Amino acid sequence: MALHPKKKHFKKIVAHLTEYESKENVDSQLIDLITFIGIDQKYPVFLGQTMKFLLQNDYAVNPATFKSFVLFLERCKGFEEDAKRFVVLTSETKHVQVDYDLLRPLFLRTIKNKTGNEVLKLFEQFRKNLKLNKAN
Repeated sequence: MALHPKKKHFKKIVAHLTEYESKENVDSQLIDLITFIGIDQKYPVFLGQTMKFLLQNDYAVNPATFKSFVLFLERCKGFEEDAKRFVVLTSETKHVQVDYDLLRPLFLRTIKNKTGNEVLKLFEQFRKNLKLNKAN
């Protein structure tokens, strides 16, 4: 499957995993593989739908995998705003949290390609979702 996947087969495998397997049986390595294939074959729409389902249903998504997914969406023309929405979505999950390593590439790309006003807008959008470290 990983060598020459067809999109219809890929969709059927992912559908089977999400419908018939319990989330305890779908480990982070399997999610990594699904994400890797989706990125490699350039399926931003289907991969976005799948990742949204996995995040909202508390599957064990690896933070590094999520970061590569968000950066993939950021590179796909027309999906830049979706990448930002996914970062905001992480504030509602247990397994993936917004951190500096996730936001840094988004800011660097925005600084290179956009105006100062758009950088400030991006900062304000993410500032609301950052949780400050509190001293105990």
